[in-house]
Amino acid sequence: MRIRRPAVLAVVAASFVVTVGGSRDLPAGTPDTTIRARAARAPRPLWTVPLGASYVEDLRLAGPDRLVAALRSDERGLPNGDVLLIDTTDGRIVWRYARARAQATYTLLVAGRDVVLLRVDDPGGVSLEAIDAASGARRYAVPIGAPGARVEAGLPGGRLLVTARDGREAAVSAVALSDGTTAWRRTFAVGGEDEHPAPVAIGDDVFTFYGAVRRLAAADGRD
Repeated sequence: MRIRRPAVLAVVAASFVVTVGGSRDLPAGTPDTTIRARAARAPRPLWTVPLGASYVEDLRLAGPDRLVAALRSDERGLPNGDVLLIDTTDGRIVWRYARARAQATYTLLVAGRDVVLLRVDDPGGVSLEAIDAASGARRYAVPIGAPGARVEAGLPGGRLLVTARDGREAAVSAVALSDGTTAWRRTFAVGGEDEHPAPVAIGDDVFTFYGAVRRLAAADGRD
């Protein structure tokens, strides 16, 4: 029989050393007496956040006093849990955002002072879903392409370099992190089964490798 223990997020020092559900170096089957003895020797946490039957999928600092935690439920199939913003001064949960699409896979891409950005993969394609970091409300959700579309890198001016492939056409675009609008988009003809290196962002330039090497301006996508 499987015994579920509620997970706890604990900050143990001002440098934000985080313990999630116990020490990771304890092997499976460690006796409870050993776990309790180690816990008794551990530094007293500044605060704890009970997480219930969940585990922390991703954890990012979003500033000097903010911590973003993406949870996954410890239920059959490991369904999506919420995204939390935690005040690191006292452990208060500032907001909780539900990752509501049960069949989708969510990946935390950006944890910033202004926006928390999620990549959302489902059978119909890939989208970006942004949470307003101040309020916890959804700021936007925009599709970026068929399954396999990717955020490759950051660009100057608070933009993201996005690539997508649809049959014999590859698309490269710059998407604004603040509101999800597309600043520019370029398309390139490709072979149906051809594989190409991902575009590379270097300073104010983006280099693509679809047949020939092209140097695009990161500002407007022009050659």
